[in-house]
Amino acid sequence: MPERLRISPADEGVSRALRAQGWKEDGDALWVLDDPYAFSPDRKAGRIFTNDRGTLSHYPPGAIYLPLAFDDLAPVPEVSDTWDVCFVGTPFPRRVILLQALQDLLAGMRTVVAGPGWAGKLDPQIRVLEGRQDARALWCASRVVLQVHRDNFFENPRRIPPDSPSGRIFEAAGLGCCQVVDRFRSATFEHYEEGKELVSFESTEELRGLLTDLVKDSVRRKAIGEAARKRTLAEHTYRHRLLSLVSPRL
Repeated sequence: MPERLRISPADEGVSRALRAQGWKEDGDALWVLDDPYAFSPDRKAGRIFTNDRGTLSHYPPGAIYLPLAFDDLAPVPEVSDTWDVCFVGTPFPRRVILLQALQDLLAGMRTVVAGPGWAGKLDPQIRVLEGRQDARALWCASRVVLQVHRDNFFENPRRIPPDSPSGRIFEAAGLGCCQVVDRFRSATFEHYEEGKELVSFESTEELRGLLTDLVKDSVRRKAIGEAARKRTLAEHTYRHRLLSLVSPRL
């Protein structure tokens, strides 16, 4: 059992969650949080854990898939109905193309897009928050949380196809948010049931229809959010991840 754990790259949110569980971030076990984009065949550790299942086979035998999780010990922001649709993230090409294709719809809703680099990229009727934002607070103030994974091969020098959900999906699920998630990473649906704990899209038009319907359907939004939170608290907190270090499963 690894008694101490290093993480890479540095992430204050994950560090805080690990410290709250009583673990120390050093030693011979390494948890890589940004695979496949940060993958290096030269990593040395007594045991390697990767956040991405698609990267697992690129490590030496014995590496273990350990997805990100929800920090259930962090304060839960106040829930409100400020926004209809919220997206938080860097404007990677796939995200820009998608949101620009939906500008006519999003501009007619109470939409907020947060993250550095979005200024000037979207219709002025869409509220853009530049710089670092409190994602959890924005999600809890929104009817629908849109999650779009970064491009598979953008800033991915080894061109390893990613296959696992972003940590933000676990975080928003743990807060009880109604999420609409892209369908490009199959492992997402091993952690959450599509249609019950989140909903997914593949095409722009499919997303258009989902957003239009969900913004108006408070009953369905509540059911999805509650189911996602229940599943997350039962299976996907950092306590669950650290327990899996004791009894790792390949």
